[in-house]
Amino acid sequence: MKRLTLSAVLFAIALAVCANKTEYMMRPTADGYLFFIMPFSIPSEEKGVKPLTADITIPPNVLTADMRITVMTKEEAGIDSVRISNRDTAVTYPAKILYAEKRKKGWKYRIELTLPYETVTYIYSYPTPYTIGIIDGESIRASYSPAQHTWDKRRGEMEELFYVVEINKNNRKERK
Repeated sequence: MKRLTLSAVLFAIALAVCANKTEYMMRPTADGYLFFIMPFSIPSEEKGVKPLTADITIPPNVLTADMRITVMTKEEAGIDSVRISNRDTAVTYPAKILYAEKRKKGWKYRIELTLPYETVTYIYSYPTPYTIGIIDGESIRASYSPAQHTWDKRRGEMEELFYVVEINKNNRKERK
């Protein structure tokens, strides 16, 4: 009975936290809760380049996170990886192109990469905004980074989400 009551209380806390936010959604699955971080834009560090749009899915196992990125380029690109960096760390992940679409003024790419969950939490624990580099072969095709004030707000939202993820992860362990 105590376990059921604790589960109900933790679930109510998680719902209350999620109810006031539209930045992410939490959905129950047979294996636990799936978290979806709604699409967000990150401006380019170069003038005239459209911002990228990204979303993140954290599956119930909470070991990895899938990041999907939409990026526009003026010419066809051979995007093969994405570099995520901040002042002290740079990590490169292979990118899978989900689709490439020819547009009037260039190309639209939808790419996906899988990150360790710890990498995502580390990125958002750092006070300075990260940079995402889209890599084509050996060179960075474009770089994107949020403004500091946007980053500060986003970090607070993400810390709240990570807390909810942890509550649900621990609750799942207790039920087993």
